[in-house]
Amino acid sequence: MKNAIPMTIAIAILLVTYQRARADSLQGAVANESGKGIPGLTVSLAHPLVGRSLPSITDSSGHYSFPSVPHRDDDYYLEVYWGKDLLYRTNIKIQENTTAPQIQLHH
Repeated sequence: MKNAIPMTIAIAILLVTYQRARADSLQGAVANESGKGIPGLTVSLAHPLVGRSLPSITDSSGHYSFPSVPHRDDDYYLEVYWGKDLLYRTNIKIQENTTAPQIQLHH
């Protein structure tokens, strides 16, 4: 019985550490009005407490991915840029393996 309290505390510390270290992932695509993927766009994630992610550049089919996103219970901003021009921004909740709805850009 004496050892039960320290063991409970140790398990609680491990769970808190795991939750802080947990990483989620995000993938999605950016397309034009006709649904064709747009290559070469810069996609970023931003969060007021975490900061800005390294960018993901859309591939030839318009797909992007973020394989390791720090876990947060609140939203990130998902941003799409052409050069320095912001084309799109929205809030997104990222959990374990999130696939974002396709972003459709209008010209």
